[in-house]
Amino acid sequence: MEHRLTTHIVVSALRKRAEQAGGSCTIIARGDMSAGGLILICAEKGHISGLFELAYDYTGKMTWRPCLAQLTDEQQKVDKYVADRRRTDPDLWCVELDIPAAERFAADFAANA
Repeated sequence: MEHRLTTHIVVSALRKRAEQAGGSCTIIARGDMSAGGLILICAEKGHISGLFELAYDYTGKMTWRPCLAQLTDEQQKVDKYVADRRRTDPDLWCVELDIPAAERFAADFAANA
């Protein structure tokens, strides 16, 4: 049986690495400490560039699955998506990562986790 990192540990590591790289990581909503899902809002200088949900591939490797087919820099659209997801899954975490090349940063983070 493969052991996965708890969501709290993933969020803590993501926050620490973002801050070390000169960015910020803001927890928008906290979920279950051990097994809650995780939505990641990627932004650069306050402009949203992507919305992803933490997933695991068939090998158990961490990956980010894109959310919202057409994402524009509309905070209302993102807020509604997150609110809808949290209504059906109150254990869900939501984190905003504001750092240059946020999507690439998140991908590198998942590849090295």
